[in-house]
Amino acid sequence: MQAVLYLSEHGNGRPVLLRDISANLKIPYHFLSKVMQTLNRLGYVHSAKGINGGFALAMSPHSFTLIDIVRSIDGEHLMGDACLIGFADKNCENPCAVHDAWEKSKHTLLQTLSKKTIAELTNH
Repeated sequence: MQAVLYLSEHGNGRPVLLRDISANLKIPYHFLSKVMQTLNRLGYVHSAKGINGGFALAMSPHSFTLIDIVRSIDGEHLMGDACLIGFADKNCENPCAVHDAWEKSKHTLLQTLSKKTIAELTNH
């Protein structure tokens, strides 16, 4: 999410070097590289090689939301049925002690991520 927001604020449609994104956001280069490759493959960013290379948004920041980015990286089953505190035998059918409180918070978080576009969170 941070890298996409960074591209929206600082890229102005031009590619930004991965090493600059990594350094400015203090995200490990190799980890960020894998994330950006995934976002590139899914069409949220595009990459350019060469002297003017780097990553840029592939679509308008008005056209996609935070949940699009999060699900691209974390999968479609983001915050699914698994236990929040990690009990292997706990899930929605067999809830742990914090399940009910977490369900309300999870619903609110997912709603917020689904409503906020990249543009709304940057200077667009």
